[in-house]
Amino acid sequence: MKIPSVAPIQDLALFLLLHEVEGAESPAKLAEALEKVCQKLSKQIAPLFGAGGFHAVIARAVYLAKEDFPFLEGVKVELQPGICLAGLGEVIIGQDAARVPPALAAVLVCFMDLMCSLIGKELTHRQFVKVWPEVPMSPAMMCAKEER
Repeated sequence: MKIPSVAPIQDLALFLLLHEVEGAESPAKLAEALEKVCQKLSKQIAPLFGAGGFHAVIARAVYLAKEDFPFLEGVKVELQPGICLAGLGEVIIGQDAARVPPALAAVLVCFMDLMCSLIGKELTHRQFVKVWPEVPMSPAMMCAKEER
């Protein structure tokens, strides 16, 4: 499966990352942002799926993102408090700075698209709005495929 290449979902993923670091665009800051996003989503979504269910979805998202961004291979999804994406900071070191933002956004894009497959775009949207009520987003932005 290739990473969905639909602009609204990609734009939303990158926007959420930038939102978490207040616009700082360095690869290290964006990696911190993806970790924050993962932590926040874990707290919101684990009650629906359980910690193991959330772990499975985010692990699958990382796996799918690795197809287009093989340097993500060193990222391991953890179930420990305070750690979601172990090794993320290390794998971006030495990478082309232009490739890091789309790679990190790809993890989130894949996560959102998987969530849409599992619970639909409306419920996925509601979960994201609960975490980021200040971010303008619509259900249509949550999924790569319109029919979900």
